[in-house]
Amino acid sequence: MYQVGDLIAGYRVLEVLGHGGMGEVYKAAHPRLPRADAIKVLRSAHATDPVFRARFEREADLVAPLNHPNIVAVYDRGVYDGRLWIAMELVPGTDAGHLVDTLGPLDPRLAMAIVNGAAAGLDAAHRRGITHRDIKPANILVTPGEDAMVPDAVKLTDFGIAQALDEVTSLTGTGTTVGTMRYSSPEQIGGHRVDLRSDIYSLGATAYELLTGAPPFEAPSLHGLMSAHMFAEPPRATERNRTLPPGVDPVLQRSVAKNPDHRFQSARDFATALGDAFDTRKTLVGPTPTMPPPTPAPAPAQATPGAWPT
Repeated sequence: MYQVGDLIAGYRVLEVLGHGGMGEVYKAAHPRLPRADAIKVLRSAHATDPVFRARFEREADLVAPLNHPNIVAVYDRGVYDGRLWIAMELVPGTDAGHLVDTLGPLDPRLAMAIVNGAAAGLDAAHRRGITHRDIKPANILVTPGEDAMVPDAVKLTDFGIAQALDEVTSLTGTGTTVGTMRYSSPEQIGGHRVDLRSDIYSLGATAYELLTGAPPFEAPSLHGLMSAHMFAEPPRATERNRTLPPGVDPVLQRSVAKNPDHRFQSARDFATALGDAFDTRKTLVGPTPTMPPPTPAPAPAQATPGAWPT
């Protein structure tokens, strides 16, 4: 593990940002430009493992062509001291998982801002034929804004096990062991071919946690957690957070439907439906019936600006 002041391919380490099962991430000064980037380095334990090396290189190759405000940009990659590295956009702030750990269930305004940003990034990746395969709160970076409910930035990161939709490679079978099981779709757990609707399942599980403080399924064992995703129905979100409006339940339940055909077919459709559930003027069931014109009445009082409907 590198220390502050060490050099990585000309980048000077300023801070250790974190480390996970696959790599370490550093804040590092750019060798020529007056800015800092995030440098991810493949852990030395995996330096010679061809599967981990392929995943690591794959992240850079798949994400580099994506240019979207809700996806962390990839700038460069290479090999230094025998270890693979990727230079990425440095996103100040924290991740959505840390926010939930710190605050518990998020205010719906903040939760929806995060879901909307993540959904926009996912749809952009899906349009390019890329599934993320590891959507979870920890992989959604959030930069706070002046208004606590309106982040300056929401960006998807860690496409380490991402896959092109039209590919079937040797990475497919091992992908589910890397993805966090709390948010993995039934088809991903079962080792079946996944498509963009698997990401929507994971985004639904993530939104469930943002709004309730806990993922939809919890179990004392990995096998129990896998079985829950495959066969169990999650508790209603309103049972875990009674401040939520009832319309949230059918939206979240549809997003984590066992059958991909029964889910929302785009991340934006899910985010829009979830946002509508917080608007008591809209309905989620059927078209608006035709009604006779009402008798004119005095205009209602204006709502307080910025107030969230209850």
